[in-house]
Amino acid sequence: MNLQQYYHGLNSERLYLRKLTHEDIPSWTEFYENNPNLKYLDIDLNRTNVAMATAWVDTQINRYDKNEFGQLGIILKATDELVGTVGFLMNEKCAADELAQAIIIKPPYWNHGIAWEASVLILNANFEHNWASSIFGFRHKDNILSQRFSQKLGFKDTEVIEEKNRTTIKFELTKEMWKHNFN
Repeated sequence: MNLQQYYHGLNSERLYLRKLTHEDIPSWTEFYENNPNLKYLDIDLNRTNVAMATAWVDTQINRYDKNEFGQLGIILKATDELVGTVGFLMNEKCAADELAQAIIIKPPYWNHGIAWEASVLILNANFEHNWASSIFGFRHKDNILSQRFSQKLGFKDTEVIEEKNRTTIKFELTKEMWKHNFN
């Protein structure tokens, strides 16, 4: 699959998306500072912020190298700051025509419309380029803000998953659902 459109050139009025690099690690450590939502993530919180940021960036670079999408950095055009990540991934839970999607925003940039703008940008690109006919994601059952956000985008809850002492909700969006909500 040719992912040049994914890796290069996705932008909106205030944002552009690009591959993460090791130079982003110091900036990405800010995501882990005083973030009350870390409890919802399936990560080892006993590590340092630098270790968690390094692991996140390394994981994305590995996905790029394998042509498996990966989270892209969300950059504010006005300041050239890394404010979050958004993107798709292919994993064992994905069928041939599915991708998993996630978005993460640094706490100082919450409630500024960045998550919405970046999500609409990446979802529009997916359905325009036909990378997948169905997009899904997972959220912790207690993450009510994530639930509201995904529903506002048109995602529908499809499954409750019990694993590793945590309960997550799988949610899904098809091209038809997207067209219905945004056309």
